Amino acid sequence: MQDTAADSSIRRVPATPRPTNPGRQRQALGRSARSMEKTAKKVRSQDSSGATAAVLPEELIAWEILIRLRGKDLIRCGAVCRAWHRLTSDPDFLLAHHQRQPSVPLVSLHGKTAWHRIDSVDAAIDAFDLHQRPTVRQPVLRFNDYSHRRRFVVHASCDGLILLSLSNGRFYLCNPATRQWISLPKLTGGGVAGMYLHTASGEYRVLYWTGTRRSVAPDAVYHVLTIGSSAEPRCIQQPIDSPSVKFFVASGLNNLMFLGSRPVLLHDCLYWVQLWGLETKAILVFDTVRESFRLMRYPTEFHQPCPCLLQMGGTLGISWRSTTMMKLCVLQDYRTEAWSLKYQIEFPVAEISGMVESPRFSGMIVSEDGDALIHCSSSFHMFHIDSKGKLLQKFRWDGLVSSATGFRFKESLFRHAFLERPRGRGRPRQPRFFRGL
Repeated sequence: MQDTAADSSIRRVPATPRPTNPGRQRQALGRSARSMEKTAKKVRSQDSSGATAAVLPEELIAWEILIRLRGKDLIRCGAVCRAWHRLTSDPDFLLAHHQRQPSVPLVSLHGKTAWHRIDSVDAAIDAFDLHQRPTVRQPVLRFNDYSHRRRFVVHASCDGLILLSLSNGRFYLCNPATRQWISLPKLTGGGVAGMYLHTASGEYRVLYWTGTRRSVAPDAVYHVLTIGSSAEPRCIQQPIDSPSVKFFVASGLNNLMFLGSRPVLLHDCLYWVQLWGLETKAILVFDTVRESFRLMRYPTEFHQPCPCLLQMGGTLGISWRSTTMMKLCVLQDYRTEAWSLKYQIEFPVAEISGMVESPRFSGMIVSEDGDALIHCSSSFHMFHIDSKGKLLQKFRWDGLVSSATGFRFKESLFRHAFLERPRGRGRPRQPRFFRGL
């Protein structure tokens, strides 16, 4: 993100050295942030008559104010003085700031193009903070050369990092908030299953598969790529916890990707909805610690078409949609794998039908509060409804088709060492996904 401070006379001080291990840095952050917050509460409790500011340390006052700002405003404030620049460059502060950011849905927008034409149109991935009124729309990725021949695919969103691939088959990892990015050539030719933070090592890893994608005798082989490591990706073969899932996993998760199933990272596990390849429906689980697959019971008693997994305040949720309604269930007990119905949301069809021509709607639940985004493929509208089906907001973009991606985004200004480019090599050309920002 560009620094938009107008005062060029402000002198910059060297930034604090960046840590190389975000996992261990998070542990240090926890101790630092808890100590800072405990001190603030203690001082506030000593004087509730309005004289608290007189005894609060200056750095603590700055911490409590700046940590509440949005990323763009925080960057501007870092240019006010040396003390603020030092604070807003501190890795502990940046991680604490990231943890306070809302986890918001990513929405895809692009102009309409025909398959037989090569005209370029604009395309974007934006983050929508639906808890703000009006909704705050934050640019994440921007393309000014999108077409059916120059498409892109978002594969993962984790801790403010976006993993995507372009139509040329190349993979990239980027942080939209800091405008940092790297290419990941080792993923070329593979199929990405998910990305996650390995908590024990503090490493960001990508689970992917290689091999033929045939339906008979599939032979997918799984690998783990450690971001920022010079080592070759580590082959983990086919770590199957149960024979019943062997054929499905060996097919390389093709069916999951085709159906648009987005993995959910929760409790050191990646989860996908599994519909094909087995006689019974199930949820596929990859344990990132044991590096093995297993199956979890699918709540067939609530089943409807188009299932989608999501995180619901520390537990797993699954939603379904039809053309008129959506359901959301949550996992009540991991041991017994018992599910319960949390929301049943009726679309405000009568209210929306007067704004669009097509009576067919598609929607996705995008928050643990039951907020949902509804769109119609034949119009340029998107609608925000709550868990009771009440229409809260409507969006319209002339010439742009919109839809929820199923991914969530949590902004981070933390500068990872593996995204830093070597000095002295000139300024690299901006990648396609940043050129429209």
